[in-house]
Amino acid sequence: MKETETQAPQKNSGLSGGQLAVRLATEMGSAVLVACGIGYWLDETLDTTPWFIALFSFLGFAAGMLNVYRMANPDKARQFSASADDETSATEKSSDTPKSGTE
Repeated sequence: MKETETQAPQKNSGLSGGQLAVRLATEMGSAVLVACGIGYWLDETLDTTPWFIALFSFLGFAAGMLNVYRMANPDKARQFSASADDETSATEKSSDTPKSGTE
């Protein structure tokens, strides 16, 4: 590599490859386990076996994938959060101002 070239900053630079893999697996597994636990509890409570556990296992998988995506792409996740916050604050500001003639 030439001395004039600069390396791009690494994402998750504080974690080694093995640590990152363990964290990703933990994020994914915990989301699925929690969701399946909720689905199992709902199935037992409402006597609807296997519908809720099937539904919540898919939801847990989707939540786990979203967590992994956010961890792998922190810049995009921050941009998404910032734009959602901007929309929320704009909506709150517009709802706080009274409309003319309605007072």
